[in-house]
Amino acid sequence: MNGFFIHKFKTQKSYYVFSVSNMHIYSVDKVVWSVIDDYCDLSEAEIIRKYACNFTEAEISNAINEIAVIEAGGDISRKRPKIALHYSQDDIREMLADERKNITLIVTDRCNLRCDYCIYSGNYHARHAWRDQDMSWEIAKKAMDDYFAHCRKSERPTISFYGGEPLLNMKLITRAIKYARSFDNETWFNITTNGTLLRGATADFLAENRVRLVVSLDGPRHLHDRYRKNAKGLPSWQTIIDNVSRFIDRHPIYADEYLLCFNCVLAPPLDLKEIDKFYTKYPLFQRFKKLHAFSSYIDGAAHFKPIEGKISSYADIYHDYIDLLTSGRMNMETYQSGRYNFIYPLFTMDFLKFHKRHHRYCHNDFDRREFPDQFCLLSTCIPGINRIYVSTDGRYFPCERLPELDSLRIGDVNAGVDSDAVYRLLHDWVELGKDECRSCWCLPMCQVGCWREGFDGKTITAEEKKIACQSHRRDMSRLIVDYCTILENNSKAFDFSKDVTLV
Repeated sequence: MNGFFIHKFKTQKSYYVFSVSNMHIYSVDKVVWSVIDDYCDLSEAEIIRKYACNFTEAEISNAINEIAVIEAGGDISRKRPKIALHYSQDDIREMLADERKNITLIVTDRCNLRCDYCIYSGNYHARHAWRDQDMSWEIAKKAMDDYFAHCRKSERPTISFYGGEPLLNMKLITRAIKYARSFDNETWFNITTNGTLLRGATADFLAENRVRLVVSLDGPRHLHDRYRKNAKGLPSWQTIIDNVSRFIDRHPIYADEYLLCFNCVLAPPLDLKEIDKFYTKYPLFQRFKKLHAFSSYIDGAAHFKPIEGKISSYADIYHDYIDLLTSGRMNMETYQSGRYNFIYPLFTMDFLKFHKRHHRYCHNDFDRREFPDQFCLLSTCIPGINRIYVSTDGRYFPCERLPELDSLRIGDVNAGVDSDAVYRLLHDWVELGKDECRSCWCLPMCQVGCWREGFDGKTITAEEKKIACQSHRRDMSRLIVDYCTILENNSKAFDFSKDVTLV
């Protein structure tokens, strides 16, 4: 580890060095780019001999001098930090006392659909199948009492309802919303629903309380109805479309404000262009001032009954998006328009996170020249702080993306959040890959943070996390090349993002 902490890459036009310590990108010539890896380990004479067939002695000597100047200026560093969790058990305990942001109540394990890819379909490791179990009012009340006693006072409280199909337990949701209003009338509420029950008094009550809705809709009829059928095997698409249309008729504010969005599960076989066309052209979505449609892929690692087929046209859509940026057609107006609302979640956020990497990851350490002796970018959430998942029987887990296993449990409605369990999860997560992390070029902007990415079906392992890290580095390597290629052709390509706030 005596070499520079850098990542080298090249585009068709130029050679670049990414300095890991300060996250700056430096354009260099081919000679510097070639010899910089050997600068720290070989003498000048040895470097000259090694590259004599590629460059002249004068070119190599000039490159060595240039590298020396770059290092002296602090633009590149050899230092790799020690990786260690920067929170103590006392820190976690204090944060859990008054920093909780969101609570998710699993109000029912029942569902009126039988989606083939659902995490409760029986096709996933360590996940229970659909079951006839509702959350009781006693458990919901205890969970909310615990939450409001420890929630972050500087932010609006947020309660999410999840399932199963949560609207099957509307009686509990109604009571919970009214009870939460007695604590804080400004509480935000979220519901993820399949949309089949979004009608009548249920829909009106949700709208009256400005409950933010996420409706699952997998594209046009023939794609959606392949996997999203009810218990009798009947399709659900038309019911959802009709319900949402009537809902918008009665409550148009949901089409004008960010109160209703759609989740599209990308399950093969499908053509992404067809999904894109649906979400940009279908008449229902033309009624939205700005449509929000999120997409997610089937989790092949956890899904042990593979769905056959492939997802096509990803490369075509990605190429079109790169052209959009390079040509300058992506500006604040197009960014905010409805035309690119499907492409936006797929690509834009990754580019903007990298473009704004200093503001996003450096915080008050924007001018950092090298890492401190000890460093840890805690890319994962802090269980119990960012979110608490409350099972129907009142147990606490980090979030709905993880199964209800004892190894992942962080408390319950009676005892509250177990700060020692939270600390253990965080500590173990950091320890899993600390040796690899300290020499990883993605270290200062790591996004391998979801606990699910390290889950092997039974527990969180170093092997699974390593696979996730390798995938992330491949994605980042491609992104950084494309990012610089775009800027080579249009230096103002990302100017539109100055008014974009990343969360």
